[in-house]
Amino acid sequence: MSRQGILGAAVILLVPALTLAQSPVESGTVEISGSTGFLGSFQTLGSQDEADDINITNLASALGVFFYPSASFGVGVTGALTKFTTSAGSSDLTANSTLIGPAVKFRIGGGSAQFVLTGGAGITRTTLDITGQDFGSMEETGLTTDGFYWVAGGEVDFFLNDFVSLDVGAKYQASTVTDDADGEFDVAGLTVGVGFSLYFN
Repeated sequence: MSRQGILGAAVILLVPALTLAQSPVESGTVEISGSTGFLGSFQTLGSQDEADDINITNLASALGVFFYPSASFGVGVTGALTKFTTSAGSSDLTANSTLIGPAVKFRIGGGSAQFVLTGGAGITRTTLDITGQDFGSMEETGLTTDGFYWVAGGEVDFFLNDFVSLDVGAKYQASTVTDDADGEFDVAGLTVGVGFSLYFN
C-alpha cells in the first residue's frame, strides 16, 4: 500500500476516537472547503469513437466556497487541479487539468457527523502529453483541449469543533474535451479523498 493509502486508512481509523462537536451549519453559513484525493485503479480515456480502460494513479486538489440559504442546502463554486500519469505498453501519457464551475451540497441529518451529497459541473482545460501508439486512436502529440465536466459524489463531514470539519468522501468525475485536430476525448474516473472545511456564521 502506498504512503497516501496508509495515511487515508489511518484517518478513517482515528475518526471514531475524536471528540466531535455538533454541526455548526445553519442558514447563512459560509463554508470554505479544501481536499486532496487519489483516483481509483481505473480510468476510461480516449476518443468518443475508441476509448481505452487503463490503470492510473492520480493526484487531485480542490477548493470550494459555499453559501447555505438553509441548514441542509449549500450553493457555491469549486475549482480543482488534477494530474495523472500512466503507461501502456511502450507508451506514456500525462494529463494536467484545471476545472472550475458551480456546485451544490445537500446535507442529510445533524449531530457531530453529517452525510453530504455533492454535485457540480463546469468548464475544464486539459493538456495531454502522449508518446507512443498504445492509447487507441490518440496520436503521438501534445494536446491542449477545452471542454466541460460534471461531478457527483458523497462524503461524511466529522465536526471537530464549531468551525472545522474533517471530510472523507468519494466522487465520480467525467470530462469531455475537444481538440480541433483529433476530435472529442473523454476522461472519467473515481476519486477517494480527505479534506477539511471551515465554517463562518
